[in-house]
Amino acid sequence: MTKRELLVLRVVEYISQQGRVSRTQIAHSLRLSKATVTQITRQLIDHGIASEVAEPAADVSDRTTSGRPAVPIEINPETGLLIGIDLSGSRILGVVLNMALDAHARVEFDYPLLMRSVPPLDVVISAVDGIMTTLGPRGSQVRGIGISARALNYAVGETSPLSLMDPLLNDQLTHTLQSHYGIPVAVVHNMQALLVSEMMNRPSPDLSVLIHVGSGIGGAVWLDHKPLEGAHMAAGEWGHITVDPDGPSCACGKRGCLEALYAIPQLVERIHALDESLSAWSDIVQHPDRAAVQNVVREFAQVAAQVLANVVLVLDPEEIIVHGQICDVAEVFVPEFRRRLQQYLIPRIRSTLRIVTSTAGADAAARGAASWLIGAALAEIVGASPTSATAPL
Repeated sequence: MTKRELLVLRVVEYISQQGRVSRTQIAHSLRLSKATVTQITRQLIDHGIASEVAEPAADVSDRTTSGRPAVPIEINPETGLLIGIDLSGSRILGVVLNMALDAHARVEFDYPLLMRSVPPLDVVISAVDGIMTTLGPRGSQVRGIGISARALNYAVGETSPLSLMDPLLNDQLTHTLQSHYGIPVAVVHNMQALLVSEMMNRPSPDLSVLIHVGSGIGGAVWLDHKPLEGAHMAAGEWGHITVDPDGPSCACGKRGCLEALYAIPQLVERIHALDESLSAWSDIVQHPDRAAVQNVVREFAQVAAQVLANVVLVLDPEEIIVHGQICDVAEVFVPEFRRRLQQYLIPRIRSTLRIVTSTAGADAAARGAASWLIGAALAEIVGASPTSATAPL
């Protein structure tokens, strides 16, 4: 995703959230120049994605430089649809967003029973076709397809999440889907897609890092108002930082990774060993005050703080976003995580670094993958016919 496409996405999302909003309000809230906002909104209006509202803004303080009341803008949601597919969970999750980035549909599919015998390309095409079937005639309005996948294949059984980060498979999938549907396609790291979704819900900082704790541990970096992809699409893999060289083997092939020791399944196992009445995460969430929960979660918070403190000292972000199932016990994890970070950081950082829990939902990666396409979809509507989701506007 180019920086320009990210700016378009942020403007579209903000207008959608507000309903009707002036250019001045957009510039102020998103910390963009008025010239940039004027250019983007003009492009949106020229091609039917947004329109000016007849009545002026009610707020008399919101006026143009000439003193006239500012004219509000609103999104035309029916301009087109975007599909997002998340392949990083135990089931295939698909969402359909309109151009105002509101959810039009949400569907789930099971992976093929004999996963290893089915080419990944066929799995994805089958999911897209399933969503197109659900849409019926409105399938012709789809302007782009975003696919969220893990950077590594965590195959444990015959039904498992897919990795599409292999460059050859990525290119094959992108080319096949673009040729078949004639619209832009992007394959996105699931953590980066999640972070895009997170940042669309609030003002975007210049530099932020995310740690996700669920069935695995991952992360992402938000730099200069867009995700940092890295040379191998793997920026932010905190879960594969070694914390115990003699620890258990990890799905990545190494030993003692943070994920191998402290992902949610491992936390459940460790807590259950101390308290046999807590055998599932749902039980643990209901009893955060139990000694076993307190001890294990706080131990994880300490180790996670050591890992993220090193990240903070390298990148100097404004905030750390905590996402995933660990937020179910945020009242235990976050205070200890924050306290330990304070020990490991230098004074000038520790006094201002924010720790926030994510507001993104379970479909965040799918929504982020779909949102990733807004810039390319705009180019498609304009008639630029981009060959990839990173085509400049």
